[in-house]
Amino acid sequence: MNYNFNDQNIVTGYIKELLHNFNLPVVPIYTKDTILYENRTYINDISFCKVLNGSLVSNIPYLYGRKYLNLTSNLDIKSNLYDTETHEYLGNYLRFIRDYNKINLMPLYNCFSNRKLENVNEDFTIRDKNTFENKKYTINTYSGNSIYYLIPVKFNKEYTIAINCLSQYDIFCVLYKNGIINQVKENGNVSYEKLISNTLTKVSGSTFYNPFIYKTSYDASDLWQMENCLYMVIKLPKNISSSIVILEGNYLDITKPIGSNISSQNFNDSGELLLPKTIDNSLLPTKLSLLTVNNNISYPFADRLVEYLLNNVIASKETIEYNILRLQENLMRQGTSSKGFIHDIWTDKIKECIYKFLVKNKSKTKDDVVINEESHFNMLLDNYNDILNYGDKDVEIQLQEYRS
Repeated sequence: MNYNFNDQNIVTGYIKELLHNFNLPVVPIYTKDTILYENRTYINDISFCKVLNGSLVSNIPYLYGRKYLNLTSNLDIKSNLYDTETHEYLGNYLRFIRDYNKINLMPLYNCFSNRKLENVNEDFTIRDKNTFENKKYTINTYSGNSIYYLIPVKFNKEYTIAINCLSQYDIFCVLYKNGIINQVKENGNVSYEKLISNTLTKVSGSTFYNPFIYKTSYDASDLWQMENCLYMVIKLPKNISSSIVILEGNYLDITKPIGSNISSQNFNDSGELLLPKTIDNSLLPTKLSLLTVNNNISYPFADRLVEYLLNNVIASKETIEYNILRLQENLMRQGTSSKGFIHDIWTDKIKECIYKFLVKNKSKTKDDVVINEESHFNMLLDNYNDILNYGDKDVEIQLQEYRS
């Protein structure tokens, strides 16, 4: 099933409720690759920390999912549609999941958000990267020749871009808020030219099945407070109808130079795109289906992302058969009879052992039964978590009912 912008369905409703109910931190997560900016607040494991004199200093404890004034946010639901605001908020939620839980679902998310730059007609003086000469650069959204797409991005990240456009087009970054390209203050001077100058890339042309890498490299020491206003602008000819996919991360062959296209050696005999197995030290949860279909529709996310958001996913690394086998082995180590067990099959005997183990053992005292059963349930629940670290729901319910 394909999901589209402005859809109105049960999945859209679930995503909105998820983002509305979850207290999402508005500060970045500290990782080994994080660039530290003075006076900026980060989450470092279980603490909010502030950078003072180049070092992280703990401030207050952070508890996962808890609401913190001015440090967490919730999606404000304004409509029943899967709109641009919902999509961009989902991107920040997935970044948090990636950086805090070490689960990289960003390959399933298209950073393209259907947002357009409009009502702008301004001239900028930029510095040519090759000749170092100052030149005039015009952004004119009233022109009938071009369309300007706005994509929310982060500083100093790589983005894999797939577009089918054989003519030249431009990519650059701006700070944009409330319909205005914001002025950038650098060393006390007002300037938006430097950000555009440093990030402007003229693409000679590209094909959808040969993605390329764009970097948002920029010294953001004086700009990190405005990172939530940072947008990549893609200026395309207006007649281009290609699907547009923008993935946060480098998904090209890591042995190739940055910016090079994928060669025929990166495809298998069936024409499927071959990609590195690990990105940012995180296991790719599934194939990058967004990069495999160009039907002139830009999908907001891959269909499999819904499975992960619903906590209803079976990953190839964790098969049902292996789970059952491990459960059987654990039960037998506890001295439970293996009679009635069929290898790798979920039988009534297994359910009986889980939910009724020791409950009917009248030879033990009530306290012994509770202690032993608590230990037994904890043993069963250990390592029985899904990809978002939720335990098996059926076992949780049974355990809660027994405790009550």
